[in-house]
Amino acid sequence: MSDWIRFPDFSHGFLVPIILLYVSWGKRGPLRAAAVDPNNSGPLILLPGLITLILGKAATGYFLL
Repeated sequence: MSDWIRFPDFSHGFLVPIILLYVSWGKRGPLRAAAVDPNNSGPLILLPGLITLILGKAATGYFLL
């Protein structure tokens, strides 16, 4: 969140939660009526992203200019 304050390119970040609340309030009826169907495939979806994150962190080279 400090980037939102320091960098003008990211200052729109303050609007994202407000817009999210506005849209979710407008869709509250369908969201409440939606059936909850638990699914155990979440970890399988997250696993490739986690592996990519670990490999990316391991391959990062820090250089002094």
